[in-house]
Amino acid sequence: MLFYGDSYDIKHLFLKMKRANYFYFSNDAKDLIATANPKFKDVYKRRKCIRKLKYIGEEEYDHIAANFKKGKIYTSAHYNGSAYTINLNGEEIVVGSLYFERVS
Repeated sequence: MLFYGDSYDIKHLFLKMKRANYFYFSNDAKDLIATANPKFKDVYKRRKCIRKLKYIGEEEYDHIAANFKKGKIYTSAHYNGSAYTINLNGEEIVVGSLYFERVS
């Protein structure tokens, strides 16, 4: 959970980047957040997380997760706060949590 002071520091850092016309990626944002408050350093760290997930898909983006079938239950291996890693046919596939409904 972010507190007002944390949010203010993060906004300030992003505004500085915007004014300097920096091009940045999500990893840069993670680094900025960790700089603003070190307690958030491992927020997006990949953690072992075994859950049953029902694939609900998203019509506009179904081509991204073409290996998954709507309504089928899958088991995750890891979770990083925004995406699950699922072992599918011996291959680790990383898919955003948006596409799944947590069953257990």
